[in-house]
This record gives sequence, structure tokens and C-alpha cells, in this order.
Amino acid sequence: MDIGVVPSPGERQPIPANREVIDRASLNPFELASAEVENGQINGTSLGLARVAQATAETFGFELPTPDEISHNRMVARAIDELTEGSGLELSSSDPAKWHRLKELVEGKLRDLKEQMQQKQSQPRYFPAESS
Repeated sequence: MDIGVVPSPGERQPIPANREVIDRASLNPFELASAEVENGQINGTSLGLARVAQATAETFGFELPTPDEISHNRMVARAIDELTEGSGLELSSSDPAKWHRLKELVEGKLRDLKEQMQQKQSQPRYFPAESS
């Protein structure tokens, strides 16, 4: 504080406590998929990052993931996190090869489950006749 590197309490600016109110109806599908968290709330930081990604994609002409791809990637990441007892993010940077093997395993299981569900839905349903 003596040399002016750290501001004195009087020089510090307070961090605003009120947050931006986000209207879900004003969000496009990419923003909604990117910023919505599990409890249905909108994460303001993620929304800001999604908007930066959109502007960057528009400027440089690259494609962004679809909302379905974002949802799929989140589901895979959650499954890896469960398999690694909460260490999925750490594993992705410390051992990318192992993380990719887990990702392929989880995606294979998800594909199998999806195929099973589609087969179940395509099978005719027979209901026993009511007896009187």
C-alpha cells in the first residue's frame, strides 16, 4: 500500500452487486445451450463467452457447435466426471489420451443406449384385451 501498488480502502472501487437480468426469450439457441446450467438458470459468464464465440465465428467464418452437440458434450463430460470421481477436468489436461479413451467409451455406450431406445419405440405395442 505504501508504494501505491495496492489501493487504499478509499481508492478501491466496489464491485457491483446487482447482476444483469437475462431474459431467456431473448437468447438464441446457441446462447441458451451454452449458458443454461442443470437447474435451468442462466450462467452470465457462460453467456458472455457464448456471445464472444458467436462474434468470433461470424468474423472469422467458422461454424459453432449446434445446441444438440453442446448438450451431447455436456452429457459426456458429466459421465467422465462421474467415472473419475470428479477429476474429469483435471484428467483432460494431465492425461489427454486417457480422457479421449474415456470419451470414446462413454460415447459408444450412449450410442448403444440410443439405438436400444429407438428399437423399443419402433416395436409395436400389444395390450391385452380386457376381460369382462
